[in-house]
Amino acid sequence: MIKNIVFDYGAVLVDWNPHYLYDPYFGDRAKADWFLGNICTLEWNTTLDGGRPFREACLEMAQKYPDYREPILMYETGWRKMVKGEIPGMYEVVKSLKDKGYSIYGLTNWSAETFPWVRETFPIFDLLDGMVVSGEEFLLKPSPEIYNLLLSRYGLKAEECIFIDDNPPMSRERREWVWSLSYSGERIPSFRTWNRIFQSKSRLLFLRLEEIPAHADSEEPAVEVYRLPQESGPSL
Repeated sequence: MIKNIVFDYGAVLVDWNPHYLYDPYFGDRAKADWFLGNICTLEWNTTLDGGRPFREACLEMAQKYPDYREPILMYETGWRKMVKGEIPGMYEVVKSLKDKGYSIYGLTNWSAETFPWVRETFPIFDLLDGMVVSGEEFLLKPSPEIYNLLLSRYGLKAEECIFIDDNPPMSRERREWVWSLSYSGERIPSFRTWNRIFQSKSRLLFLRLEEIPAHADSEEPAVEVYRLPQESGPSL
């Protein structure tokens, strides 16, 4: 029985996208794409989510690419412009789930330097019963330790949780898949509601937390990923 719903933040609860900062700066989407695909990449941003200081990372990158020093340093000074706001409709969805008796938690890869402003700015986070933020713990998804930390900190059972994310935990080596993902069969929340908000039945993944190994070298469980089915469930 599902009792707890765990949400990722970026592209699920909050609309974060570095293009909101860099498209206007470069005045050209293609130039912004190149910059974000070759210099301040998502992989590089993940090091910030893992706890690396913004200033240190930006100065190092600016030294490596001096011709792009200004936009690189903007990653620190202008990062708030990357956050457009809450995903429209998500506050109502989360509140409805909470009103139905589900406990609501957050699990995100996000920098400890920038998240406090996000937490204070957007009311949706007031609905959560608890959260784990990667930059505060020096852990990153899909490390098994960060999932175990969520479960142990709040006394949760994996089989009673669903994690809602916009991406599966990708890794180069399949042994790094450290948790089992499956759709539980329970219609939480309604697929019609998700489809209305995201305008795509395959945008979000419902991930069922099963038995999570304690360490990365533990024997991996079976992994199944189910995208949203075509049939809509009953409305919230």
